[in-house]
Amino acid sequence: MICENILRDLAVNNWNSKTSSFQQFNVAVEKIEMSLIKRFRELRSQGLDFSFGMILASVDQNGRASIYLFDNRG
Repeated sequence: MICENILRDLAVNNWNSKTSSFQQFNVAVEKIEMSLIKRFRELRSQGLDFSFGMILASVDQNGRASIYLFDNRG
């Protein structure tokens, strides 16, 4: 839900509800990464141990692809 909310907010408020550019998506990934780090830190401080894996991908208006792997290694 963290990723979906960040991407939706950026799409509506910053990207005019259009596909993001390569650079815009990169900024979105940085925001998502910081939010996930914060959330995982909170969970670990409560003694929760977990495994996590996610792939986030996009193709911009010019066909430039971005693929990011998030996992519990950081």
